[in-house]
Amino acid sequence: TLADYEFEAIDAVSWAPCLIPGRLQTMDYAAAVMELYGISQDVIGARIAARRERQRALADKPYTVFIGMAALRAKVGGPRVMAAQLDALLGRNDVKILVVPDTAAHLGQLGAFLLLRFLDATFVVHVELLGSGVVHDTQELTSLYDLAVTQIASVALGETQSAHAIESIRKELKG
Repeated sequence: TLADYEFEAIDAVSWAPCLIPGRLQTMDYAAAVMELYGISQDVIGARIAARRERQRALADKPYTVFIGMAALRAKVGGPRVMAAQLDALLGRNDVKILVVPDTAAHLGQLGAFLLLRFLDATFVVHVELLGSGVVHDTQELTSLYDLAVTQIASVALGETQSAHAIESIRKELKG
């Protein structure tokens, strides 16, 4: 269902406080995340292939990502995998990547989500949970996430500052 929504959406905004969003994950990073979930190696290969196809299908859609400092500093897969993941983020000029300092207070502190906007309908929000996710499609619920995006945007670093922050963390990893 989420893949269908993503394909139909005209715009997407992610808030990723603790992990790099799936749409921006390198395959090594994605495999490391799946290992954290206890997914077996034989299943990881199929999921990685599916993720790669999903990334390709969504590559031309407008996408803004707010990434928390914890997501950038967690050594998912170890320093080498994380450094490569940060390099991949720095190489993306088709996505607006904004870093959110961990000292900033905002409504998004309650957890990760993906807000999807559509041409002829209201938007939906996918809230990521441990092992599953929930899709909200009522204005009562989605308006809270719209407010969260506004608050997160107000405390996020600008694009240039965000790139510098990612570069600094990458340099720390590479020593």
